[in-house]
Amino acid sequence: MVIMLVAVLYIKCKDCKAHGVLKSKRTTEHIDTDALERTYLELNSYRSTGRIFKISHVTVLNLLKKKQKN
Repeated sequence: MVIMLVAVLYIKCKDCKAHGVLKSKRTTEHIDTDALERTYLELNSYRSTGRIFKISHVTVLNLLKKKQKN
């Protein structure tokens, strides 16, 4: 299973307290959750697995939970 992540850059003005999207910088990453699970099962921690795939350790946790439910 492959998951796509989308990142958007938000900004908040310090003067007028307005907020919104400065640039629509949409990037997508394809993450192979099978490879993610195999890497985690090789006795790596959530943090080290996140470093390998260059994603947050919380994202690793959420993807593994979602995969377990399916």
